[in-house]
Amino acid sequence: MEKNKWSEYENYIVMAMNTVGLHAGYESFLKFKEITKFLKRIASTPDNDSFLYEKTIYKKVISSVDATNILNKLFKNKFDYRIKILGNQIGVRL
Repeated sequence: MEKNKWSEYENYIVMAMNTVGLHAGYESFLKFKEITKFLKRIASTPDNDSFLYEKTIYKKVISSVDATNILNKLFKNKFDYRIKILGNQIGVRL
């Protein structure tokens, strides 16, 4: 099957299989999706040091530019360990 026809979960599995310490299970995938939602929110608020996410105000631990770069890496199925830092910030452990 062509890569552009893979589901989000299939893309996640490929990335997880190539990343030490990242589980390929569906529960981990759901946690990953929640963290990427948080990451997208950071990327979309370039002018502020803090932002609102799920009715809570958070202080950015990475810049919007870094968030965009991480999202671009994820698009290529490459994991960035800063995702785990963001997960810890919202209480989601991968």
